[in-house]
Amino acid sequence: MKKILCMISAFLLLMTFASCNKKPETEQTSVTTTEKQEEKYISDFQGVKVLEKFSETTENGDVSAVIIKNTTDKTLQYITFTENFSDGTVYSYTASTIPPGEICIVTEDSESPFKDNSPSTFSDKGVAFFQQEPSVYNDTLQYVGADSILTVKNKSDKDITENIVIYYKDYAESRFTSGVTYRVTIEGGLKSGEIKQIPAKHFVNGKSMIMFAQFVDMTEVQ
Repeated sequence: MKKILCMISAFLLLMTFASCNKKPETEQTSVTTTEKQEEKYISDFQGVKVLEKFSETTENGDVSAVIIKNTTDKTLQYITFTENFSDGTVYSYTASTIPPGEICIVTEDSESPFKDNSPSTFSDKGVAFFQQEPSVYNDTLQYVGADSILTVKNKSDKDITENIVIYYKDYAESRFTSGVTYRVTIEGGLKSGEIKQIPAKHFVNGKSMIMFAQFVDMTEVQ
């Protein structure tokens, strides 16, 4: 009898170890579901995908918005597309400067209300990527941002004689929160070691990101 009890105990112990090494079925299902969700999108414009449409709360109330993602290996320079409803209504969306792999919330251009139960399709009106990847010139410029102010220093040993145009976007919680790209200009450039402060109306400390800079000859038309 003792021999039988020992055999039963050994069997139960073996089963306990086996169950500990086995992945829970719920965990396996969860991973599969997540992978499928990542593959879902509404429209794809040359690798810029419309992932979702929803109602976004703004200063002017609840408006129609979409989430787009740049799934390419190039920075998106500009995109404009429409949402077309069966009743003939057309919504327009515009976004610029979205790096590879980044997500951006884009509100409807005229801040039109969200049409919750109305089926729609999307059509692209223009997509452009930077032919040369834009740069913030970290080896030359140093930026310090505060609310509505941007401080820029020329940390190189050479004078910059061109106008310096700096582009920035709203960014929070690992995504761009607006399709708009803002810009400010330092006219006359910066001498080596020089620091200038310039008004940047839409810059919010901790919620804005410098996207890139350009050196523009003062004789060129803006």
